[in-house]
Amino acid sequence: MNLAKSTAAVWPLVESFFTMFEEGQLQIGDGKIPLDMPGRMEGRLPGPYTDEMKGQRSLYHCIYARDGPKCSTVSWKDLCPSYFKNFGDMTCREREVALLLLMKGKVVATNVKVTPPRVNTECLLDIMRKERYMVRMFNYVVFCTEGRADEEWNDDFFMSYKDLEKRYAPNGLHAAEWEKEREKLHSNKVKTVPRRLGGVEEARQGAGLRPTEVMYKEAPFHFKVFIYTAIDKLDLLRAEVIASSARPLVWDKLGRQTTLLPVCMRSKEVMAAPDDIVASAQKMACRAAIVDISAANFSSAWTSQDFDALYTMMTKCCGPNWVLFFFALKKLQSDVLRHLFRWEDVELIPGSWKRVDRSLSDVTRYGNIATSSRDLMVIVMHAEGGDLKKVTVAPRLLNDLTEVYVVEDKFGKCQGKHGGVEGDESGAYSIWEREPDKLRKLCSSFAEEAEGVILLGRAHAGLVW
Repeated sequence: MNLAKSTAAVWPLVESFFTMFEEGQLQIGDGKIPLDMPGRMEGRLPGPYTDEMKGQRSLYHCIYARDGPKCSTVSWKDLCPSYFKNFGDMTCREREVALLLLMKGKVVATNVKVTPPRVNTECLLDIMRKERYMVRMFNYVVFCTEGRADEEWNDDFFMSYKDLEKRYAPNGLHAAEWEKEREKLHSNKVKTVPRRLGGVEEARQGAGLRPTEVMYKEAPFHFKVFIYTAIDKLDLLRAEVIASSARPLVWDKLGRQTTLLPVCMRSKEVMAAPDDIVASAQKMACRAAIVDISAANFSSAWTSQDFDALYTMMTKCCGPNWVLFFFALKKLQSDVLRHLFRWEDVELIPGSWKRVDRSLSDVTRYGNIATSSRDLMVIVMHAEGGDLKKVTVAPRLLNDLTEVYVVEDKFGKCQGKHGGVEGDESGAYSIWEREPDKLRKLCSSFAEEAEGVILLGRAHAGLVW
């Protein structure tokens, strides 16, 4: 009965499935295909027949065997209605997918275990849940990118897979790619997906967009890339990732707050000032940026053109009034300062940063002499009309000094691992993590409350703050 309810669009597949099964083309419970099985002299004519076993009469199918003596046959048991119990609550698209999988041999019409990667019809519900999840997430992204109102999230808007494929086929949305993406999804992600838009399950979780918003936030990134690529809106996903990286910070004991915006991209990509980064920085009122470069790639990655691009990026993201904190190894001081002094209308405050975990043997040599190793820190201020009050914060006390020769105190380091910045795949924080309290105190002299701070270069350093 569950298959008998199929619509006109699915019924041809139902007929094709049963025709293939009765002709012995499909796998049965033990994983064998009747057409490929050796025949036996059973003394029967091809066609359906019944047989009684343990007092119960069952229907069987019989065909002539390809392999075996002349007139030998192969028999197998008919399908059990319980194999299709999950079809009762499937949508038209889901039944179509299920029947196609059955005819392709990826799903076997049985309720016993089968050899992976094939599954039985008991496991079919998991595949259908993935289908529901994918269609719902796809609709949600389209809904948001089109800027629709909440009340428009209804059946009139909701598109089936066929609608989506027809609309986005020119962008590469096809059944083969869809199936590949479906196989990547984990079953745990799709267990709570409502069967239908506005159905009972959705009402239990909260009407409207709320349940779907929660699902989207937890969706795998590879699936988001798949959707945004299909609708040709990948730039919106990158803007979303940048915005979601923002982290609220409390500067001091007074509870002054700001926002940290880590930009986890290679420096040259960032300095090209993509529109999504500029938009995020402007939205968060960013007036300061931290650049923390490594010595290993300085000569190859940072040229005079790159410094010029950094200057242009700061102006685009932060406007005419901004502050840049530039960190590098001390031995690179002359190169860094030479490039920074070329910038127009800036005031530089050279300083240093002494790391607490530097060993006594870690020194910087100048010819015949050596000094204790410190990182170079340069504070670059750009203010409209040269008025530095526009880029500095007045201290609470007149004698409260801003320390530009910073010496770290002992602090608890992040135990996590993170790599992959500027071509360095090593996963370690210890070589560059700076004391958060000292860095926050320094920034609070230049960033007003509610003004954001951008992190460039080793951008994921922001994760330890």
